[in-house]
Amino acid sequence: WKARGRLDGRLYAIKRIRLRAAQLNDDRVLREVTTLSRLNHEFIVRYYQAWVEEAPPGDPLTAAVLCIQMEYCEQKTLESALRSGTTVPASEDVWKVMRQLLDGLA
Repeated sequence: WKARGRLDGRLYAIKRIRLRAAQLNDDRVLREVTTLSRLNHEFIVRYYQAWVEEAPPGDPLTAAVLCIQMEYCEQKTLESALRSGTTVPASEDVWKVMRQLLDGLA
C-alpha cells in the first residue's frame, strides 16, 4: 500500500501481513519487524514503525493484520527491473549491485 502521512505529508509504503490466530503469539511473525528496526543502511529500505490492526470484517481466516510502515521508493525495485527484461545490467553493474546487497546485509 502507498500512504501519505497526515502530519508530515510524506509518502510511505505500508506492508500489510494477514495473521491467523495461531500466529498472533508466534515470535517468528515479529522477526521481520525486529530485523528491519535494527537495519540502518543507505541500500536498505528504511523502517519507520509497525502496528497490529483488527482483522477486516468477513475474513474468517484472518485474526489480525500486521502493518509495517517503510520508506516509499519511487523507482522500481531491483527485482522488477530484472524481471522486466528491458533492463539488462552491464557486468560491472551486477558487481556493484551485489556489493550493495552484501554491504547492506553486513
